[in-house]
Amino acid sequence: MQANPELNAYCMPTRKGTRLVMCLHSSLVDLLTLHELMFVMGHEVGHAILGHGRIPKIGFDDMDFSPLEVVRTRTLSRRQEVSCDRVGLLACQDVRVAGSALLKIMSGLSDRWLTFDEEVFGRQFDQIADLAEVTQLEDAASTHPIIGMRAKLLRTFADSKLFADAMGRPSALVSEDDLERTSLHLLSVLEPDLSEIESASDEEAGNLLLVFGSLVLAAADGVFDAAEATFLQKRMKLTDDMVVAMQQPDFVERTLANIAEPRRSTGPQAKYMRAPVCCANCARSPFVSGGYDQAEQSVLSRIGQLLDLPEVVFSHVLTQTEVPEVDLTEKPSVTKPARRKKKPIPTE
Repeated sequence: MQANPELNAYCMPTRKGTRLVMCLHSSLVDLLTLHELMFVMGHEVGHAILGHGRIPKIGFDDMDFSPLEVVRTRTLSRRQEVSCDRVGLLACQDVRVAGSALLKIMSGLSDRWLTFDEEVFGRQFDQIADLAEVTQLEDAASTHPIIGMRAKLLRTFADSKLFADAMGRPSALVSEDDLERTSLHLLSVLEPDLSEIESASDEEAGNLLLVFGSLVLAAADGVFDAAEATFLQKRMKLTDDMVVAMQQPDFVERTLANIAEPRRSTGPQAKYMRAPVCCANCARSPFVSGGYDQAEQSVLSRIGQLLDLPEVVFSHVLTQTEVPEVDLTEKPSVTKPARRKKKPIPTE
């Protein structure tokens, strides 16, 4: 027991892994009945025995993971909660008790103020699901399914053969296959369709973004020197057509528009891949050894915005980006104390 106003509980294995330690916050014990506490304790035991603590807790500001990876992790987390709700139901053995516990935890209200009606509670989720296509719900960023969904999923599990077998009951309304099919359908109702993004080639999108980003950065100030050309030639096939395109006065704006276009191959995938890494790669070139000029800084900032990078992440990318060492076998100059003036892009 821990004196804590937050409605929470957790369970963890001991160091030897032979026992489980359960902690209940005092506010939770005060709010729930003993029967409802059985559901919560069973839920937390489920997390412990299923090893859910081994899954990393990552956020959208974590530079080591793309937003798509975070969304997938959150999807896994919601399914883990459903699995543990089932363990909780096995512990309390009453779906109405489990639903009542969820409602109390969600609202923070006790029996003095609540009259739990399982059917009404389930219909609230149906109403939300009917509006899913016109309502902006950020369920993809949540680690837990919404409470109405969890109550409905528990009702389905309580009617299943799996639960009946566990309880030693003779009959059931829902087969195991139907249980999983229904559960996945309910979980997907309020989640975005990631099939197009997941089936796309993140590597291809990343390569395209790196090409576009590097070219537009090189052309940002209207000049293109030998150091920039050498850097780009080592990393891509720099064609004459590319050099000609970089001379056009609208090249920067057209290229940034191409990066931003949601229907092009660099659009939706680029927003979900390792955007900070790609932004850093665009910035990592010999011609920034003397610092970014205003035009280059502006282009980098716009690329960061197009990739939906938070300002704090973008700033971290720039400050942590290492400039490659100069290859002395190709360049006679050992040091560059100051940024040298660039030559105009050749017209021929």
